[in-house]
Amino acid sequence: MRLPTKLARPIANLLEQLTHTGDAVYAVDAHECIILWNQAASSLLGYTSAEVLGKHCYEVIQAKDCDGNKVCQKHCSHMEHAKRYRWQSHQNFLACSKSGENVLVDVTTLSILSPQRELSALVHIFRQADPNAPAPQSSLQPASPNGPMAGHRNVPASTFPLSAREMAVLLLMAEGLSPKEIAAQLFISPVTVRNHRQNILRKLDVHTRLEAILWAIRRRD
Repeated sequence: MRLPTKLARPIANLLEQLTHTGDAVYAVDAHECIILWNQAASSLLGYTSAEVLGKHCYEVIQAKDCDGNKVCQKHCSHMEHAKRYRWQSHQNFLACSKSGENVLVDVTTLSILSPQRELSALVHIFRQADPNAPAPQSSLQPASPNGPMAGHRNVPASTFPLSAREMAVLLLMAEGLSPKEIAAQLFISPVTVRNHRQNILRKLDVHTRLEAILWAIRRRD
């Protein structure tokens, strides 16, 4: 795996951490070039990271929806919506493997924003889907570019064991912000941020920040 040196260190660190999962993960930059491709993605679709890094995602994935309509293309809807702070819910599509086989995958998309609220990377976390399971209903969730709860506004409170402030901290953690940066954005002290982090891990019964972030991504839909 190779990450571009031009990425800010917190964002590069977060992307690197997101590869530590059994699910397939790839990420693209704002120019739709693949900048991250983990081992699980190689196992599922057959491409090694060396074969795809730097290529446009739509040239590799060539995804179609279940009706045969092209999903992956230049200026795709996922990228354009993310640039407008509109978060895409998870969905199924057919990805093209290296062998040419269509693989039905369930995809969750995560936007990684810079501290200046600019789109730094678009991350796709995906796994092979059950063809007999009901297809998820795609939807968009508009959000304020300055709102830490962006993308979670219509999720019932009972879905999350976290308080609103803990959820805000978790989402900022997912964007790669340091405790000091989170404290400045939420107008709280770094010590309070660290306390919230410990409470988040305890409530979610996880041990690392990555596990907490992935929990939030999967529960979002």
